[in-house]
Amino acid sequence: MNAMSRENNRPATLGGEGGDPQRSSASEQHRWRRWVRYVESLRWQKGWLDESCYNAALRAASLGINQDLVLEVLTELVADAGDIPKQGKIWSQIERAAQYATGATTATLMGQEEIQAHAHGGMTPKRTKAPAPKAAFDPAKLDLIAAKCVMPEIEKFITAASPICADYATAADFLAHLFYASEKVVVFTTFESQGQLVWQRNRYPRQSLPHGGPDGVWFLANPVDGKYHPNPRQCGKPSRRSEESVTSFRFAVLESDEADATQWLKMLVQLPLEISAIYTSGGRSIHTLIRVDASNKAEWDQSVVPVKGWLTTLGADPGALTAVRLSRLPQTYRGERLQQLLYLDPNPDGVPICQKRPRPSYQDWLQWAQAVVRWRGEVDEANVRACSDQLAPFRSDPVVVDAIDRLSRLVAGGET
Repeated sequence: MNAMSRENNRPATLGGEGGDPQRSSASEQHRWRRWVRYVESLRWQKGWLDESCYNAALRAASLGINQDLVLEVLTELVADAGDIPKQGKIWSQIERAAQYATGATTATLMGQEEIQAHAHGGMTPKRTKAPAPKAAFDPAKLDLIAAKCVMPEIEKFITAASPICADYATAADFLAHLFYASEKVVVFTTFESQGQLVWQRNRYPRQSLPHGGPDGVWFLANPVDGKYHPNPRQCGKPSRRSEESVTSFRFAVLESDEADATQWLKMLVQLPLEISAIYTSGGRSIHTLIRVDASNKAEWDQSVVPVKGWLTTLGADPGALTAVRLSRLPQTYRGERLQQLLYLDPNPDGVPICQKRPRPSYQDWLQWAQAVVRWRGEVDEANVRACSDQLAPFRSDPVVVDAIDRLSRLVAGGET
């Protein structure tokens, strides 16, 4: 909702006192309209957002506009400008602006404090800082962003835009695309455990993975050393799934158990984040793996915590946004339901998925050929000829030539 529309659609609380807008005084309504008109005059474009947020907060403080409403408006304006609102940062700007705006009355307040200090035996009563409002899921905000995505079949669009064709990827392929040589990943079929397997990238594709489980299959979203370490947060109990075991804080897991799946996907494709993977849980939720590339947990927190509140209002589970988190392993089964891989990009660039072109069709054939060779699948000569015909225009690419050659030798019974 832009500033102009807000002038005619006042929130339920106009000033610092709160109350029904229908019963608000003419003065309060006038102050609200003045602030909205001022906010509309500011530049809400990338490169100007910090300055505009502070100026808007300063004006709000001078007019006595409720801080929670200011936070709501500024959060939406930053999002509409194509940036990710960091509510902690915006709240800090609101507080700094309020402190500056009230500086003109310091002399008067000091006189009041001296009286209060005398009443308290010479001690000035300690002021307490009001905490920032706790974020909660707001379906209307999710719908507002999702409405900007006009793709009618969003899931099909996502799978078509995936650089890696999910149809020919196994759970092991998924891990191999995201983790580096010598890295290890803990895999679980029992959530409350230390893991049933430590998958090693160096053993791919020879090492097997669970096909599924009654409750599904999970993996620790960041690589580990595979060793047990004392967990100081659990009285030193040995663990290989705690932050002491993590060797790289590369990913964050974004999931929602509350948001409508279609609306959630339409929102996800618009985010300017480095999305490495999107996959279903085999149940209601959809998991998204976002690349953070932090060198340690503190750096991970600095990158993720500031946007946690904004993502929560859109439906994200704040409890899942932690540096050490299990996520569903795609292409395995949760009972009889597939934890389905929708999107896989080993090298995300931060360009929103909605701006990406569909994967070239020849890539499907190339990845099919590579998968057959890798897993020694059964193929016939007709499929090989069809694959060769589709890839023929791209034989200048050594990768294509190698795939066709190895596939042909596999069919002939030779070594690959």
